[in-house]
Amino acid sequence: GKTTLKRATKKDWMQNFVYLFPFIQKFDNYSKIDKITEPLLIVHSIDDSMIPYEQAVRNNKKANNSEFFLVKGDDHNDYENSLPVIVDFLEKIRLK
Repeated sequence: GKTTLKRATKKDWMQNFVYLFPFIQKFDNYSKIDKITEPLLIVHSIDDSMIPYEQAVRNNKKANNSEFFLVKGDDHNDYENSLPVIVDFLEKIRLK
């Protein structure tokens, strides 16, 4: 049957919150990203099911001093394919 407020479990609420969070909480990265002066890495998966990769493309176009990578295979909270890019970036800025 239909889940009512009284019958919803903690797990139901958490799953719904995680799904709805991007729609409830607005992160206005675009209006602030050009103010970042430190080296910036933007990495996003084209397989992200929550946030379209086009948002990262748009942010990168406005950013100053950024490195941009699109990866395949990672969903929103996965980082297996992003991790090598992140490690390389951190190593590069550490050596400066």
